[in-house]
Amino acid sequence: MEYTVYIIPSAMKALRKFRKADQQKLLMAIRALADEPTPPRSKKLSGMKNIWRIRVFDNYRISYEVDRGELRVLVIEIATRGSAYRK
Repeated sequence: MEYTVYIIPSAMKALRKFRKADQQKLLMAIRALADEPTPPRSKKLSGMKNIWRIRVFDNYRISYEVDRGELRVLVIEIATRGSAYRK
């Protein structure tokens, strides 16, 4: 089953701030979520319902919500490692 991937506007805005090469790498990781929304390297965030996080290289984190009923992945945040944990 293939999931539909959506990126919220604030996450898209954050993506545009990164270098072009990094944007491409992040987009490849996001596209891969359509085939496997919870890959082995993903981590479910504690205390959050259906919110997952993947690490892209050592520098970036992508937080997203998985809706298995609707076959949908919603990218909530794209951030560098340091700013992803400040919330």
